[in-house]
Amino acid sequence: MFVLSFLVMSVGNVYAQNVTVTGTVLDSTGEPVIGANVKVAGKSSIGTITDFEGNFSLSVPADTKKLEISYIGMLSQEAVIKPGTPVKVILKEDTEELDEVVVIGYGTVKKRDLTGSMTSIKQADIIAVPTTNALESLQGKVAGLDMTKSSGQTGSGLSFSIRGNRSLNASNAPLIIVDGVPYGTDIDINPNVIESMEILKDASSTAIYGSRGANGVILITTKKGAVGKTKVSYNGYYSINSVAAYPDRMNLSEWADFKREAYRTDGQWGGPEDDAKIFGSAYDAVKSNQNVDWVDMLMQTGSQMSHSVNISNGTEKTTFNLAFEYMSEDGLVKMDDMDRYNATLSLSHKLTDNLKLNANVVYTYLDQNIRRDPFNRSIYYAPYGDVYNEDGSIKEIGITPVSNLKKEFISLKNEMGYEEALPFFTQNVANVLGLKNTGMIKEGFDCDLIIWKDDEIKHVITKKD
Repeated sequence: MFVLSFLVMSVGNVYAQNVTVTGTVLDSTGEPVIGANVKVAGKSSIGTITDFEGNFSLSVPADTKKLEISYIGMLSQEAVIKPGTPVKVILKEDTEELDEVVVIGYGTVKKRDLTGSMTSIKQADIIAVPTTNALESLQGKVAGLDMTKSSGQTGSGLSFSIRGNRSLNASNAPLIIVDGVPYGTDIDINPNVIESMEILKDASSTAIYGSRGANGVILITTKKGAVGKTKVSYNGYYSINSVAAYPDRMNLSEWADFKREAYRTDGQWGGPEDDAKIFGSAYDAVKSNQNVDWVDMLMQTGSQMSHSVNISNGTEKTTFNLAFEYMSEDGLVKMDDMDRYNATLSLSHKLTDNLKLNANVVYTYLDQNIRRDPFNRSIYYAPYGDVYNEDGSIKEIGITPVSNLKKEFISLKNEMGYEEALPFFTQNVANVLGLKNTGMIKEGFDCDLIIWKDDEIKHVITKKD
């Protein structure tokens, strides 16, 4: 038994040994290829790149038979490893990629003839990203493009620039052209009908657009019909969104202990018998542990769904491409949602050998619920209250009239304490009521808060109140 175990362990050690493979990678002219990727065929985790001389050295398992060599713009190749013999590989140009046609301001051109700075994104990369705005698919794919969403609201617009900002006051957004028509930054076109996007960056590429192209140009080309059999395609997805992280809040028990400690330090709380005095109207909620997480009440798991159908066909004279899309998005905040219906028709008819008529029709219907940002108030609110009525409906709280603001503040002061109530009242209650100018007064005045409405002083609030 001991001898058998020893033999098995020895064989395992032999297979675990590595050998070093060296070689050179050249192009079709005999020049070294710098930075070519060299890896073990079928194992992307074992690899290296060539140096300035096109040479490489790689430690591989002893049973490795082939290496895979690749480089941008060239065809990938496999090389057989022969013990004791350096590997020599000659990479050939990928003529298919160089002959690929891209759209520029003056028309179309092959990549091999392109001199300006531009990036081309094809349809496969566009529809791979589930977004409400097709431009979001450019994120991380275009060098020099900085892109952020203007807010977390459903259907919110994008703020982006190409190669930095050029103006302090004017817009830095690039010019967007869809089939020759200028668009804004909110592209509501069905991503499934976009054939390609070309991003023109430098002056030579954007010159035809003059000053409008100073911030760069994004050219969007939509699908066209083709001669042949009718083609019908469907694309759909469903995704969910959740909050990655959010600041922790006090629950009711923690908030009550914190308030007791604050009053104990001030000499106003000596035990549970003083709870009714320091909590005021919140005493019953604290006593019955009526805990409410207001942020949690506002949040939900967001979702996004899209269904798209594309139909295309054509004859020698007439071609068409027809697409329908339904897109729905529920935000992370309740009552923040959007439904979009989109229909696109691209029609082309050849009248004569020298005259062709093209028509592009886009119809979009948007049904969106937009809500005010509630998080500022939800964090400040004490964590207790009755959220629902007895019948299960949401309990609505009416807005306090301006004439009752002083009474409202005194109620907040009794509930929260003066130091908490004053900034809370200033930042929340007054803002909701649409007051023209509300703010705390600087030191030296004998009052703490003045409330204005329609250029008339309504209330003066002091600490003695």
